[in-house]
Amino acid sequence: MKKIYLLLFILSAPFLLLAQAPTRLIKAHYKFNGDATDATYQKNHGELVGPVSVPNRALLQNSAYKFNGIDNYIRVPNSQSLTGIYQFLTLSAWVKIDTFSKAKDGSDCAIIVSKSWNKDTVQFEWMLVPDGMIITNNGFTGRIVIPGGIPTNTWFHVGISVVQENATAYYNGKKAGDLVLAVTNERPIDTTNLYIGTSIDSSYGFFKGYLDDLRIYGWNFDEVNMALIYKATDNELESVYKDLLLYLPFNTDTKDYSGYGNNTFFQNTSYVYDHINAYNSALDFNGTTSYGLVPNTECMMSSDSTLTITGWLKIKNFKKNSLDNQDYATVLYKGVNATSPHYGLSFMRNGLMGLNYGYTGVLALSESTPVNQWFHFAVTFKDSLMTYYKNGKLVSSILLPTKLLASKFNSLYIGRDFAGATYLDGSLHELTIHSKVLNENDIARLSYKNLMNELDEFETLSKRKSIYPNPASTYVVLSENYPVDYVLYDISGRKLAEGTEFELDCRNYQNGSYLIQITDQGHTFFQRLLIEK
Repeated sequence: MKKIYLLLFILSAPFLLLAQAPTRLIKAHYKFNGDATDATYQKNHGELVGPVSVPNRALLQNSAYKFNGIDNYIRVPNSQSLTGIYQFLTLSAWVKIDTFSKAKDGSDCAIIVSKSWNKDTVQFEWMLVPDGMIITNNGFTGRIVIPGGIPTNTWFHVGISVVQENATAYYNGKKAGDLVLAVTNERPIDTTNLYIGTSIDSSYGFFKGYLDDLRIYGWNFDEVNMALIYKATDNELESVYKDLLLYLPFNTDTKDYSGYGNNTFFQNTSYVYDHINAYNSALDFNGTTSYGLVPNTECMMSSDSTLTITGWLKIKNFKKNSLDNQDYATVLYKGVNATSPHYGLSFMRNGLMGLNYGYTGVLALSESTPVNQWFHFAVTFKDSLMTYYKNGKLVSSILLPTKLLASKFNSLYIGRDFAGATYLDGSLHELTIHSKVLNENDIARLSYKNLMNELDEFETLSKRKSIYPNPASTYVVLSENYPVDYVLYDISGRKLAEGTEFELDCRNYQNGSYLIQITDQGHTFFQRLLIEK
């Protein structure tokens, strides 16, 4: 028996749900940032047929799609990743309905997604109706009534999760109802296109309204998981994003979504996973030649000596500055030359250097700046006061030699200073510059504070568990001396075995990959088992 490293799948822990499971089990993620590109590695890209790109619920430009209810839809070609996922399925979306459309039978509905040969042979289909939602899975349909019904002319988050014949509906992150579908007999697996905003034969009309952040998972999520998705896509960020000067989410592109459309140039950067392991959602800087450049633009200034810079940062190495021989990780720099910055920001091993109209101030930190791990930063400037927040929590403040007097002239460098004396060796995600001082509550929401609260506790729980040996040829056991609940699935999600005392006889199974669900002390996580004989 040989020792190998274990690939961990964690499904129900807050924050780690999005950090691990979705990158493996997510089948499509449409952020609708100006196109219908699938943000996952599955590349289930959509073809737009009519929808218009519009601001989303947070008023960010080109971040949602409006469907006219007449002939607009998105078509996604069939792929292996979208086939046969009806036994374990989760759908999630942000929705704003203008009016309900009329189905061919005269009923009111707002269809979101449909994948079927025809109205009688449906792999999965999801629509909203005035009193709730209708889910069709593997050809069988059920209706879930949601207390209060489905509103029009307002943004809300909805989700549906299916495990075999059981379906559960979610509204704004909370469980809203469930049902048991009639039967689970398998029908022919559909190999046709996926439609967003209509069905294959338009039997339910066309969706009329707005869609954003549509996700399809090949797994079933519970209320904790759905609440996490809801929190991670906060629908009350209008106040935070209202006064943006620059917004670079780096979600498969380097577009500015602030509304100013700053044409940002990047050199020698590459896309990587972000802080929640979303594919192609962060920009990586190599520490030597990578940087971004925002040309001179009138918007990149603050008229009243206030500014907030926020983002997610993962520093790989600190780079020595050739001018003062100190180690830095430079986030951005705006100024006329190497010695006259208007404003800037560089992290140090035990400090944070703020640049303010030609002056610098170093805020000493009580703990080391994280390396090789993501953290959220927010730095506010109000006159001469610089304040630093890490992961949504206030760290400290410092008075700089003079108040902020940012000019509208001169370019903004991202990932290096003006002279190129020091570069960023690391990754950035969700970089924002605001023309105002954000308050602590806004910063906490930007940092996804609610997603961090239970991270340390669960990470400790999950890391002390492992199955061994792996790969296995005869028996495999769990590294615990007390019973835990487990379920064994094949790679398609079919249940093969379950029990409490975890000692699995692998001789009964063929060579290949399997998933083992382990439930311990109220927490559920998954590990992959490889059987090799």
